[in-house]
This record gives sequence, structure tokens and C-alpha cells, in this order.
Amino acid sequence: MTTMSLQERSTGFRITGRKVFLALVAFFGIITVANVVMIWLAVGSFPGVVTESAYKSGREYASVLEAAETQRALGWRLDEQVVSSGPAGGVAIRIDANDRTGAPLSGLSVVATLASPTHDGLDRRATLREGEVGLYTGTAEGLPAGQYDLAIEATSGSGEVFRSVNRIVLSETGGAQ
Repeated sequence: MTTMSLQERSTGFRITGRKVFLALVAFFGIITVANVVMIWLAVGSFPGVVTESAYKSGREYASVLEAAETQRALGWRLDEQVVSSGPAGGVAIRIDANDRTGAPLSGLSVVATLASPTHDGLDRRATLREGEVGLYTGTAEGLPAGQYDLAIEATSGSGEVFRSVNRIVLSETGGAQ
């Protein structure tokens, strides 16, 4: 009968305390690095600030509702048309303004703002001019393709205000949805 000593059998791979410790450090190190990268990418792509003071915005909500009711009572209708000229070109904005009877609204001061929901540096403001009666046109320059909030503010000479915000998508081929 042949007997082998303990040293002769253990010539292969051995799990030691040091190897277990290094494996745990490597495992949690990889997870930590992945989490840091994900946090950095998330904060860099959208900082999370939608409003500077949510409390103040909440306190003013009743006045927002009152303004919306006043606007609805006016019966104005503003139909917008947005056409992009390409990947980073100008954007033509056309607003057709009518009252509740369908008659064109003339003499309005109309401002359109194209605001990127994720990047403050891409916001563009355009003052629209009245060409034909009730038809207001203008351009915003240097907007890349993507999603934007089109905010329209039309003010009459007597102080009546119409506000509208719509989400649009500017495509790279020059169209808008």
C-alpha cells in the first residue's frame, strides 16, 4: 500500500486567505468604478435642475391656473408651424393667430422660444413679425436636430396675454414634428 504525504497531493491550485482577500477587493473595486462612471455620466448629461425654486413655483400655482382660465376666456387660437432647414441651420417659425370667431388677430407682439429640455445652452428666442394680417413669422438660428419645447407668448396692445408650450422634434433632414 502506497501512502502519499500531504505535500505531494497539494501541488495544484490552492485557495489561500490572500487570494480570497484580493478577489473580494477586485470585485468591489470593479463595482465601485462602474458606479462612479454611471454617476458621472448621469450628472453630466442632465443636472436635474428644472426650476430654481420649486417652493416658489408651487406657491404661484394658483396664479398660473387663473391666467390659464383668463386665456381660455379670450378664445384665441394660435396655430404654429415650424420648419427646420437642416442639422444645424435656422428654424422658421410661423404663427397663424385667430380669435374665437376665426378672424385674424392683428397688432400682437409675439415671441417664440425654442428651449432644449436637457441643455440650457441650446435655447433660442425669436421675435416674430406680422406680415399678412394675423400671420407672424420669424427664425431661430443654430439649432441642432433634437427635441425642443416651443414656447409662444403673444401679447395684445391692451395687455391680454396668450401663452402656449408644445414639444416639437427637429429632424436632421430638415423637417419638424
